[in-house]
Amino acid sequence: MSKFLQQIKSQIYQHKKSLLLIFITAGLYFTRIFSKIIYFKAGNLYATHPNVWSDWALHITLINTFANKPISEWFLYHPYFSGGKLTYPFLTNAISGLLIKLGLSITQAMTWPSILYILLLLTGMYFLNFQIIKSSKKSILGIFIFLTSAGPGFINFIKNFYSKPNFELLTFPPVDYTRIVEYQWLAGNIPTAMLVPQRAFLLGMTIGIWSLLLLTISIKQKSSKNSKKLMIISGLLAGILPIAHIHSFIAVVIISGVICISIFYKFIEISRQNKFEIFAFKKFIKNILCFIIPATILSTALFFNFIHGGIQKTDFMKISFGWTAEKNLLSWIKMWWEIWGVMIPLAIYSLRSLIIKNKKTKKRKLLIEYFYGFFVLFAIANIVIFQPTPWDNSKLFAWVYFGFSLLTAHTVVELWKSFNTPKDIARKILAIFLMIFLSITGILELIRLQRFDKNTFMLSDFEEIEFAQQVMKNTKTNDVFLTASDHNYPLQMWGSRSIVLGYKGWVTNFGFEIDERSRDVIEIYKFPEKSLALIKKYNIEYVVIGDREKNEFIINQKYFDENFPVAFQNKDTLIYKVN
Repeated sequence: MSKFLQQIKSQIYQHKKSLLLIFITAGLYFTRIFSKIIYFKAGNLYATHPNVWSDWALHITLINTFANKPISEWFLYHPYFSGGKLTYPFLTNAISGLLIKLGLSITQAMTWPSILYILLLLTGMYFLNFQIIKSSKKSILGIFIFLTSAGPGFINFIKNFYSKPNFELLTFPPVDYTRIVEYQWLAGNIPTAMLVPQRAFLLGMTIGIWSLLLLTISIKQKSSKNSKKLMIISGLLAGILPIAHIHSFIAVVIISGVICISIFYKFIEISRQNKFEIFAFKKFIKNILCFIIPATILSTALFFNFIHGGIQKTDFMKISFGWTAEKNLLSWIKMWWEIWGVMIPLAIYSLRSLIIKNKKTKKRKLLIEYFYGFFVLFAIANIVIFQPTPWDNSKLFAWVYFGFSLLTAHTVVELWKSFNTPKDIARKILAIFLMIFLSITGILELIRLQRFDKNTFMLSDFEEIEFAQQVMKNTKTNDVFLTASDHNYPLQMWGSRSIVLGYKGWVTNFGFEIDERSRDVIEIYKFPEKSLALIKKYNIEYVVIGDREKNEFIINQKYFDENFPVAFQNKDTLIYKVN
């Protein structure tokens, strides 16, 4: 192991300039973003991006569950669907919850790990890219293309700027030019859509990238002892992904599976021609089992403990050829052109050129099989929708974009190489054109992301937080509340109490059947005198009536006033003890 650590130190020193460039650009950018993405002011909690305002309410709910409850009660029920199983990948929020137990504030417990994860992700991406392509320039450019991901939406920006030119448009583009509602593509830039707001995705991709990095290193390692150790660590990282981020687990399984199957097939072909290669083939099988066995055992155990049995919807996954495009090839091509622009044709061209280059090279240097997995993943994600909300397949497409980014970086760098002829000048012009199409829309989104003064939204106000914490201190941890279904409902976020039915968009996507429960909630509020059996059915201890409930339901408050005692109240909310 000491030899391995020395190798790590040597690699860091060898690539110190590249890593320094990544850290002082992308590293500092994301450190600034995460340090300001959420904050308290005058007791109120604010989020400085709409995607964080929407997504981090869920994460705060789960973090407070881990922070405020004993371990024995962490997984008793789902906070958004009382009685349901908590199937959401919880690892990132469990870590933050434990940090709060150690004395950190909730903002520190959320932002500090995020900064660590993004720095580890950038480092892992660079070394993985270099392991595959053997070029620092291409590895760095691949990361840049990934982070500035988007399609040709900048064309609409140019039209808007041309019709009404002003400096403000450049410093804060007025709309998200990556969003295409027609295809349920809600945000196209991966940092603004995934890395910053989706905490499970950030940790999951970080773990997944390092798993693939160790796998590819071990495949190329000549030392069998080091190779086996790296395979085991890689397998354990892959195996933990079901509780970190399930889409990253799917991506790593497919990509690593394609790598192993491709190399396995190649060894068979070589062994038929050269019997002396049989020994190398057997050695490869033994090594790869060091990855497969721990990954399979750990992921299976975690799946059956934390996910199996928690999905109620029979149509949770479905087949949909072409994903959200109309069911014909031209519509599908048009959809991906509008979403990703030149990325797909350029990735295909780049892969072809690398295959040709590898065939001409006597000593095989590039692990081309690595790229096959991203194309397989792209195909599968265009056929199978893995959750009720089609948009969630974008997490798989983000993984695909990472692999494609390295391919396109290869072609751009090759086009840019110094030559003197007019033809070579044209190649450089083409490289510039490709970078414009690949990156400008994403750069516009990254500009929008760091304009905190334009993107600030209140997530919770001081009175809501204080009231929810008062309720938490004076109720049992397993008490169930009937409330409105707002995504940032304070009793979930700050009271660590389960509610009958939370935000329906999320609850459905978690795999719960909500039709009957939705009708029952309406019935209890509207006809409480007829709903005592429903209150008992859902083990409801408290019914909340406040402004949020009045905006969502028709409520017979008179019956509640006359028949149930008020357990808690503030200026606009009453909580009745009903059981």
